[in-house]
Amino acid sequence: PDPEFSGSFYFYTMEQYLALTVHIGASEESESLLAFLAEAGFDGMEELADRLIAYRADNDWDRSEVDAYLADRGLSYSYELMEKTNWNQLWESNFEPVQVDDFVGMRASFHPPFLNVQHELIITPKMSFGTGHHATTRLMIQAMRDQVVPEARVLDFGTGTGVLAILAKKMGAGPVVGIDVEDWSVENAIENAQENKVNDIVFVCADRITDSGPFDLVLANINRNILLEHLSAMQTVLAPSGRLIMSGIIEEDLPVMDQALVQQGFQRVRYAQEKGWVCIQLIHNQSNG
Repeated sequence: PDPEFSGSFYFYTMEQYLALTVHIGASEESESLLAFLAEAGFDGMEELADRLIAYRADNDWDRSEVDAYLADRGLSYSYELMEKTNWNQLWESNFEPVQVDDFVGMRASFHPPFLNVQHELIITPKMSFGTGHHATTRLMIQAMRDQVVPEARVLDFGTGTGVLAILAKKMGAGPVVGIDVEDWSVENAIENAQENKVNDIVFVCADRITDSGPFDLVLANINRNILLEHLSAMQTVLAPSGRLIMSGIIEEDLPVMDQALVQQGFQRVRYAQEKGWVCIQLIHNQSNG
């Protein structure tokens, strides 16, 4: 799954890590850069007013693709190899609660409760994606408001912190399954589910969809390449007339995504965007046999 952006800290303890600092200008430049670095394997981002700092846990990798991307765009950047630090303390000093309309409030356990939302989620991200600070998570949550119905069978593919799976359960969904490729994300999601008192979500560590469903709703907040790779599998596990909500897509990706979605028999129902990021709601009208 993609890392959380917009000034959020959630890194794990490591002996050394690599910090890439890129000096940026326009917001659309920042959004494209965030998406590129996420796909290039950076584990976390800190977005500041005039620069973006991207982190990764290893220094043994080929920098040529990243260097070429930055050089082609005339961006000034630098690398720094840094020593182990207390990421939990750093994250706590910078983490702020997030509210999505009057619908959902997301906070850490050390923040005071929300008083004016339908659903409150207590999320400790560690290094998993999904605290609500990034536009894609907020867009997914807004889309879920009208799409999660009582007893709906829900799959959260790329669950990260488990935030979307937990919200679905709090909204009254029936069986909920969360899948993530990283074992530490699955552990984090289980801990967050326990903190939110929704212990009956099934979280699975896998690099593909392992449950045959059928699901009434599939949630996928990942990135374009992974969405495209697993689109057929998501279609297969959907019930007839099942719904798919996906994000992690930038506006420039829409033509490619739309072509692939049409080929899989999906029809776009709704579309929303924030800061260059897109969330698509779709329905599949063909029986999956």
